[in-house]
Amino acid sequence: MGTQVPSFFSSFQTFTPDPSASTTSEFARLAQHMQWKPGSKKYREMKAECFSLEFSTHYGTDATKLENWQGLCAELGITEDVGSITKCRKVSKEFPSSFVRVGDE
Repeated sequence: MGTQVPSFFSSFQTFTPDPSASTTSEFARLAQHMQWKPGSKKYREMKAECFSLEFSTHYGTDATKLENWQGLCAELGITEDVGSITKCRKVSKEFPSSFVRVGDE
C-alpha cells in the first residue's frame, strides 16, 4: 500500500506504545506522558504530525490517492461505494472515536 514509514510513536524512546490501542487514545496517552497541554501549539503540531504519519504508515504515504483512503474504509468494514476521498472521509467519520481518525484531526 505504499512506502512503509516508521510509526510516529516509535520516535519517543521513553514511551511504550500499545499496538492494540487506537491512534486517538495512544496520542492522548503520549501527550500526557510528554506533558503537552491540550490546545497548546505544541499539542496541535504533534497531533497533526502523528495522524499524518500514522495514516502514511497504515494506508500509504500519499493522502491524495483514493486507493489509500479506500484501504482505510475497507479496514473499517465500509461496504458502500467510496469513489472519492471526500466520500471516504465522510463515511469513516461515522465510526466511533476508538477507530483511527485522519484528515480533520
